[in-house]
Amino acid sequence: MQHLNLYYVQHAYCQLYLSVIHRW
Repeated sequence: MQHLNLYYVQHAYCQLYLSVIHRW
């Protein structure tokens, strides 16, 4: 279950990063 959580967190981070890049 921890692995799934990590995957979810990574995905969220990726989306946030992309959002920031789009903003710039």
